[in-house]
Amino acid sequence: ANNAWVITDPNGTILDLPANPPFDLEGAGAGQCLIWNISYGGTLTGLTVGANTSNIVGCFALSTPITVNRDGVNGGALQTDTGLTDLVICAGDGVSDAFNVSQTDTVGENMAWVITDQSGNILDLPAAPPFDLEGAGQGICLIWNLAYSNGLTGLAVGNNTSMLSGCFDLSNPITVTRSASSASAIEIMGGAGTEISICAGDGISDAFNVMSTGGTGDNQGWIITDPNLMILDLPAGPPFDLEGAGAGQCLIWRIDYADGLVGLTVGENAGNLIGCFALSNSIIVNRNGVEGGSLTTTDGQTEISICVGDGVSDAFNVNLTGSTGDSMAWVITDTLGNILGLPAGPPFDLEGAGFGVCLIWGVSHNGLSGLVMGQNVSGFAGCYDLSNSIRVNRTENLGGEIVIPGSGFEIDICAGDGSSDSFDVTLMGNAGDNSGWVITNQNGEILGLPAGPPFDLEGAGAGVCFVWHISYADGLSGLAVGENINLLSGCHAFSNSIRVNREGVTAGVLSLLDMTDSLTICAGDGVSDAFDVILTGNSGANSSWVITDQSGEILGLPGGPLFDLEGAGEGVCLVWHIAHGDGLTGLTVGENTSGLSGCFILSNPITVTRVTEGSLCVSGTDNLVDHNSFEINPNPTNGLININVNRAFRGQVEIRIIDVSGRVLATKESNQSLINLSIDSYPAGVYFIEISNEEFNGTQRVIKQGN
Repeated sequence: ANNAWVITDPNGTILDLPANPPFDLEGAGAGQCLIWNISYGGTLTGLTVGANTSNIVGCFALSTPITVNRDGVNGGALQTDTGLTDLVICAGDGVSDAFNVSQTDTVGENMAWVITDQSGNILDLPAAPPFDLEGAGQGICLIWNLAYSNGLTGLAVGNNTSMLSGCFDLSNPITVTRSASSASAIEIMGGAGTEISICAGDGISDAFNVMSTGGTGDNQGWIITDPNLMILDLPAGPPFDLEGAGAGQCLIWRIDYADGLVGLTVGENAGNLIGCFALSNSIIVNRNGVEGGSLTTTDGQTEISICVGDGVSDAFNVNLTGSTGDSMAWVITDTLGNILGLPAGPPFDLEGAGFGVCLIWGVSHNGLSGLVMGQNVSGFAGCYDLSNSIRVNRTENLGGEIVIPGSGFEIDICAGDGSSDSFDVTLMGNAGDNSGWVITNQNGEILGLPAGPPFDLEGAGAGVCFVWHISYADGLSGLAVGENINLLSGCHAFSNSIRVNREGVTAGVLSLLDMTDSLTICAGDGVSDAFDVILTGNSGANSSWVITDQSGEILGLPGGPLFDLEGAGEGVCLVWHIAHGDGLTGLTVGENTSGLSGCFILSNPITVTRVTEGSLCVSGTDNLVDHNSFEINPNPTNGLININVNRAFRGQVEIRIIDVSGRVLATKESNQSLINLSIDSYPAGVYFIEISNEEFNGTQRVIKQGN
């Protein structure tokens, strides 16, 4: 009534109860099994997977079995020793890529290793790991383990795994990506080979090109290293310009490499690169390094101004830092680069170089031509570098030459006579930013800074002075009245000097004893008209007294200063003091003062009006001064005086001592005709002795000399 299918092992253990044929025992593993058909009626027990057919209970019958011999194969599971199933190697760099493989869970009578491409084409049938695919070229391949039973066909290089026939099983594959990199060959273009020397640091491009041939790789690049393979730069490509790299040697390489390269970084070493790569031959670059350096004066300046042509050293020192090169030289040029000088070294003294601007440079070089006076620095050839320049502004001041037209370099003037002493000078050959005039004494002390000629030193007094012209640059200090020209600071130059001999005269101020400048006397009454005067403030080599009429005709040349014009007759005359130098002419009675010639000056006059009649002549007095009333001896005096009183003062008299300001210093009474009086306690000077009684008074001057 019922049928079923039963699969057992050779011992009758039920392995499976499949529904119907066909039967596919793939995956059942190696072994032997029996396939049965079972017919049964009613209830059947024991027909269960895992039970044994001997234990089936019920009404049944088993057919004859079909014996199935299962040849079992399992390629197993593959991985590298590092646990990878995908591997990247560099095939073609000449370095072994050998790697090992481990396998697990393999089953089969026979085992084989198979290498295929991605399409299953058999590339190789290696004996066993480790596998080394160096030299296999770029590409991807798969490594398999093949488990198989006897009778397998199609397992041959060149066949495809799809052509295998028999009982077999392939493991999982290990995928090997073969990155192939081969080295390029490089050389300097133009047939310059593989070594070049450049001048690095001169500011001029050292660019050179490189040609590359051959080489394979997923990526390409350029590397610059030092001789020890330390990576200095990773430039994009030629041309290469190493200007400014400094002295030394470096190597240029081309690199062909696959993705995943490690260590290609500036500062790393090219010998430590990890990955698939190939380096070309190297280009050797010999860098002859020069650096002109930084140039300043010792106080940090790059521009200075000096004063040339004044005979004073302009020496200055410089500091040069940061210069490199086999040799070093100093160059002085104009602003156009023309070489003016090739000094041995600092300090530099350009005194005498004349007006202008020049530049001082340091030049560092490794062999230089064109370093010749008169040439231009643009004509330099070789490996060199110029420092920055120090600009030197050479300021030249020429004081010039001055001369008095027709008189030369010395003049005599009369200073103080009230007449202009103006004299002109001619200036020639001066040069400078600023110009001025200076008057000094014999010691160089500055007495005046006049605007310019003509010069008038009237009133300067006696002495000697010098007139100079000065040319100077901005920034001059010390050019002030009271300073000394020897202490001037700054760029300047003086001309020769004009010597001015000043013969100084001052006539002084005249006054009568009562501080007036006129008086009236009775001339011709037989009574003395003597009067005295006070002279102050006079100076000069010579001093004289002159009496003139009102027109200036000289009437007399008295010794003075006590003048007595009694008997001169009626009229008006003028009494003068004259101060004069040697060589005065025309000072003669009968001449006129307008004809005087020489260095002189007249004081103010004392006007004397001479009358011969009138009340003055009747009274016998003249401005309260009567020299016949009393006499003073000695006069001048050192302190003690004797006063002889005439008959007009018989009897009791009052005597007063008065100073020049009118102050009464002492009073004394006496009835003697000879009176002794002391003025010893008073300072030297002029005093007035006044004697009076009820009938008359008189006043005379006495001069107290110093002790």
